[in-house]
Amino acid sequence: METQFHFEVGADGKPQGVIPGAEQISLARLKARQPLRPSKPQRPCDIGLFSDEADQLDLVSWFTEQTEE
Repeated sequence: METQFHFEVGADGKPQGVIPGAEQISLARLKARQPLRPSKPQRPCDIGLFSDEADQLDLVSWFTEQTEE
């Protein structure tokens, strides 16, 4: 596999080689890489399995109690 080098004009006006993968990123690509943020505050999911108030069975505790008996 042959590596292709890219050359850009540096701050001093002279061409300089750029390592593949180290090119400048455009503003659009930089924004696309940022994580998405909600537009409204998120409400908690307090139903079913995800509720803090649900009477859920702790399987680890239940299993260890069964083996001790």
